[in-house]
Amino acid sequence: MAALQLEIDRVLKAHFLDRDLFNLSNLRIGRSTLFDAAVGNVKEVATKLWERILAAVKELQPSWLVLYPLRGVVSHSYEVGFAGLSVMAPSDVDVWKQYASRYPRTTSFQPAEGSPEKFSVPTVWEIELPTAKTDRPFTWLICEAKGTESGVTRIAADRMRTFLALLFAIWHPTCADFFVIKSDLGEHRCSLQFAQAGNRNEDAISCGSIGRLMPSLPIDFTISDQSIIHTLV
Repeated sequence: MAALQLEIDRVLKAHFLDRDLFNLSNLRIGRSTLFDAAVGNVKEVATKLWERILAAVKELQPSWLVLYPLRGVVSHSYEVGFAGLSVMAPSDVDVWKQYASRYPRTTSFQPAEGSPEKFSVPTVWEIELPTAKTDRPFTWLICEAKGTESGVTRIAADRMRTFLALLFAIWHPTCADFFVIKSDLGEHRCSLQFAQAGNRNEDAISCGSIGRLMPSLPIDFTISDQSIIHTLV
C-alpha cells in the first residue's frame, strides 16, 4: 500500500504543472481544492488524471511467466502475437534461454521433463490404455502477464482458455468425432509460475491450480503456423 501511495503522489506532482490540466492562477489560498484549478470540464480532467494514475500503478505490478502443458499436442515454438501468449516445444532450448534474464529461476528448470503433476496409470482389464503413456508428446502453452502472485493465475487461465477455444474451433471440422470421445487419462489442472527478476519470489517455482483447460483427448493434435494465423484473424 505504501508503494501505491508513493506512486499516486508521484503522478500528481508530475501533472500538477501540466497547463493542459490545471491553471494554478485559479487557486485561492486556504479555500481551493485541486480541481478548482481544472482547465475545462472537471469530470474530464479527473478522468484523464485517473487514467494516468492507473497506468502508473499497473506498471508497479510484477510480471510472471506461467506454463501449462498441452498433453497430446505437438508444435514448434510460436509467438501467438496477443495477450502475452506463446507455445513452445519442450526441446526448444534456445527459446527457453531467452526467458533467463527476466525470470532467473527458469535456468534450473528442464522444460523437456514436463510438468511435475503426475497421474495414476489407467488400465482396462490390466491393459494400459494408449493415452496413459507417460512419454506422450506435449507442448508448453506459455503466458506472460502482470498481476499479483495469485491473481495472475486467473489472468493466464482466461487468456489460455480463449486461445484453446479458438484452436479447437479450427480443429473441429476435420476431427469432430474425437472431441466427443472421453479419455481416461487425467487432465492437468496445475500450472508452473516463475517470478521476474527483482521479485522476492524470483528463486522459487510456484505450482498453482489453474483449472481444467485442456481436455483429455485420445488422439494427438498438431499446432501449425497456419492455425496460429487463423487464431489471430
